[in-house]
Amino acid sequence: MSGEFWWTLVLSVPVGIGTGLAVPPLQRWYKHRHKTRQIRHLEDQRDEYYETLVFLRNPEKFSQFLILCAMRLIIAAFFALCGLQFFAIAAPEVRQARQEFHIVQGIGVFRAKPALLVFALAGPVFSTLGIGLLSSVFRLVRAQTKRVDNFDSYAETLPPEVRNKGIEQMVKDEIKHRLPNTR
Repeated sequence: MSGEFWWTLVLSVPVGIGTGLAVPPLQRWYKHRHKTRQIRHLEDQRDEYYETLVFLRNPEKFSQFLILCAMRLIIAAFFALCGLQFFAIAAPEVRQARQEFHIVQGIGVFRAKPALLVFALAGPVFSTLGIGLLSSVFRLVRAQTKRVDNFDSYAETLPPEVRNKGIEQMVKDEIKHRLPNTR
């Protein structure tokens, strides 16, 4: 018998035993992780559902939500514009410094004028932060408005353990009594 056979035998037995010992705990961990995610997803759905019911029941709370989102949009737009302004301040200064000091590489400009580094780095950071905030607020408002406007179709998509049909009916009755008859 060759040496390769013995090396294969010596190495494969411990690897097989180690695999048999290591895989079951990993499978249990993965199943537990999956269950935890499912529970968290159901809790998130339940929170969204009850928040939507509160907005349906109290339209003034939904108006407050929209006003707060408008304020967040203003702040996000301010961040994005500040970032663009910082970059707009830094760009001509970098060009001018490159011409003054005859610097070919860009990093040399920041050694000559270190204050430009702050503007050159802050610009993209603030712009990215502002754009991220804008997109997250738009997504939040769009999703919540869609849930409030199309509540019946939204409620049908939810699993039965999330819905509370008694509260739904009570909210629908309140809305019916609040709105004048259109007949």
